[in-house]
Amino acid sequence: MSDAPRTKTNPSYDEWVEYCFTKGLSDFPAPHDNSDVLRFVYEIDPLTLVGHIIRLFEQPEFLLDRYSPDDIGRGVAFIVGVPSEYLAVIYKKQFDDAQRSRVYQAVASLYEHCMDPLTVAEEAGSQTGCNHGSPLQFALFTLWESGGLGWSIVFGKYGRMQAACFEAMERVLHTCKSIGCRESALCGYAYLGMRFQAESGKAFARYLSKRHQPAWLRRFARAGGHYHNMIDPEA
Repeated sequence: MSDAPRTKTNPSYDEWVEYCFTKGLSDFPAPHDNSDVLRFVYEIDPLTLVGHIIRLFEQPEFLLDRYSPDDIGRGVAFIVGVPSEYLAVIYKKQFDDAQRSRVYQAVASLYEHCMDPLTVAEEAGSQTGCNHGSPLQFALFTLWESGGLGWSIVFGKYGRMQAACFEAMERVLHTCKSIGCRESALCGYAYLGMRFQAESGKAFARYLSKRHQPAWLRRFARAGGHYHNMIDPEA
């Protein structure tokens, strides 16, 4: 078998979107010689991939007309989480911090223009709002942790990106209406708090200083901050 590196693949944007939202998650676990997995995951050119991710996340509205809420949840979970680990690609050397910050802001746009309207509809008529077993909620709770965005900041060498990541999470808290999306951002605060306790404490305090927040989310924020010894649980 040749040791020569394989040529990187460059699937079109439409091909890539269709794969992610119809096949991506169901293809795993998969053998490494699966042609689709090779083309769309293991051998995709990093520049092509990041370009597709930014384009999709900055303008995701078309997904609402093309796919069901469950398919969107599964597709987003595939893109942001394991097994694709797509988002870890932004920490490769060919990308700079400005491009990484743009991806964080694009993630916030995905929340605002796709995940939030879907989650608002899913939460309608619920007291707590969160259906944690749904594909949408599963996707929301993989966004900052398992997919590589937060991991490389908390455990890797990209701690300098924490401020830009907090900024994107705070944007979600300020602009999204659904409990699920805001709870997801608060989970991101707590996750980054494993390394950046002071910064997370300030972020939780800013959120709790706003008086017109749902009681459920205020309790959630207090519990998250207290767990990491970042805020007074009675604040």
